[in-house]
Amino acid sequence: MEYIDAQRSLQDYRNWNKHLVNQQYYEINPKNKNEYRTLFIHMNGLSGKPQIRYLTNYVVGTPPEHMKAIHPMMVAKIKSGNYNIPF
Repeated sequence: MEYIDAQRSLQDYRNWNKHLVNQQYYEINPKNKNEYRTLFIHMNGLSGKPQIRYLTNYVVGTPPEHMKAIHPMMVAKIKSGNYNIPF
């Protein structure tokens, strides 16, 4: 049986997460439903994993219609840096 190298490349990680990166999202404040904040997710070139950039403070109002909501567990998973599986 021939051994096949199972190493993943940076391109593999980009393909797994292409639906997530280079987009802006909003997150609702769990303590006050009238507040939200925005965040931008990009691909970290060194680690090959998504990373949160441009995290704003919570503001009062309604999120823009063109922006997608992001689940709080997804934010926690990205912040932890421990996401070796595709999501």
